[in-house]
Amino acid sequence: SEVLPVIPTEYLIVRGEELREVRDPIEWFWTQLGKANLLLGQIAFDKYEQRNKALKNQGVPPQGRSEVWPHLKEAARMWTLALAYDRRYGESFRDLKAGLRRIYNSLDGLNTEAMGVFCESAAQTIQDYRLPPDLQLMRHFLVERFGCR
Repeated sequence: SEVLPVIPTEYLIVRGEELREVRDPIEWFWTQLGKANLLLGQIAFDKYEQRNKALKNQGVPPQGRSEVWPHLKEAARMWTLALAYDRRYGESFRDLKAGLRRIYNSLDGLNTEAMGVFCESAAQTIQDYRLPPDLQLMRHFLVERFGCR
């Protein structure tokens, strides 16, 4: 969050608002926003995994672990925004590829129900933040790698 006060508001992707036009952009801002959101997504995902594991160890069956979904949904939101910021910076670059690898490695072990929750939340984020098609990298990633619809 400390990076946000340094970045002018026109660079931010805001829920319910159209993307703002940025004249003569300082593209570094988008890469930093992508990194920040990637990290926030990883923190949320780690919380999901930790709580899910604790409930499993307590003998709670998978269908009784819905309290973990908010963390997974937050990870989906943060990672969807991270990829959108990265795409604003460019089509393909080292940080974008590293972010996709990190997300893939995290999601690869999810069961069907958890993946469904993640995919729904990513789709909802795209809608809530009015991401244009060229910034919907998460949707394409989830369809190609995990078969989400």
